[in-house]
Amino acid sequence: MLNLGVGAYRTEELQPYVLNVVKKAENLMLEKGENNEYLPIEGLTTFNKATAELLLGAGNLVIKQGLFLYQVINNME
Repeated sequence: MLNLGVGAYRTEELQPYVLNVVKKAENLMLEKGENNEYLPIEGLTTFNKATAELLLGAGNLVIKQGLFLYQVINNME
């Protein structure tokens, strides 16, 4: 049985439990030479640009001049 409480998976003995899919994803990342470090404060540049182009349109002046893009992560517990 798993305790699916906020932000953590634990066994009945309160030991950390890592889901198999998470283990597989971590292994794939390691094979590619990636890590699971936090992104820099400005976020992932390619993600920010693609999102802005999707929301505002690729030709938007804000994007062309690089005026305003940011990425936030929210963890409400």
